[in-house]
Amino acid sequence: YDIKDDAAAALGACADEAALPRMQRILEKKLQKEPWNGGGALALAFVRADRVGGLERTLSLIGQQGPLGVELLRALLKETHPSDARAFVKAFAQKNADASTTYTYQWLAILGWARIDTVQSLETLCSIATTNPDASVRKLAAVNLKAFPEPKAIGCMVTSLKQAGSDGDEIVRALQEATGVELESVKDWDVYVAGGFGVGGGEEALKKALTSENSSARALAATQLGKQKKALPELLAALAQESSAEARLALLTAVAAHESPT
Repeated sequence: YDIKDDAAAALGACADEAALPRMQRILEKKLQKEPWNGGGALALAFVRADRVGGLERTLSLIGQQGPLGVELLRALLKETHPSDARAFVKAFAQKNADASTTYTYQWLAILGWARIDTVQSLETLCSIATTNPDASVRKLAAVNLKAFPEPKAIGCMVTSLKQAGSDGDEIVRALQEATGVELESVKDWDVYVAGGFGVGGGEEALKKALTSENSSARALAATQLGKQKKALPELLAALAQESSAEARLALLTAVAAHESPT
């Protein structure tokens, strides 16, 4: 037990910027003994104090190689604030990190953006999920887009799913969690996006899609509601007006599913 840890944490709680140089030295010594996850409460106290001045010292330390920057990023994730976005940008673009920390920097940056509910965060994650040259980074960004209740997030996740090919199971699970719909194939997710389904809408999104201008979306919604044995009145109402052969067959099948034994 080291009383200096408690003292540094107390200074952090007081947001005393004058304590930052001393806290930094203590952090560095702790991380020499325990290179990974050795900062803990002390790292959190450090970033709390540095927020007073706009995270300038934290930003400069994230620009250094190794575990110190990683610990400060982990601390930022514990109490994420929109002002932290600059730190996550810097971490993701980190060029000096060695092989053991490069992916960790990017991973923590992606988690950070997912916790900051801003348009910039959504745009950033969409860009990474669809254009980053590293397949594992694209997948990580796509999975974390489930945090955003926006149709654009679903569209970017589906684009990333197409790029992932046979390695897209984790993205599929994230899509299912975000939408409340148990689709699996890329084709069905394409229809989901084209039909303008909502995020996190579940049954309500499916019922709304029964009136979509996209006939494939209407068919998909009917199929899913039939599997779930839900929304029979809405299915019957849609059936009475349906002109598309594909959607009509899906509606008939869905209605029949309600009448079959469980």
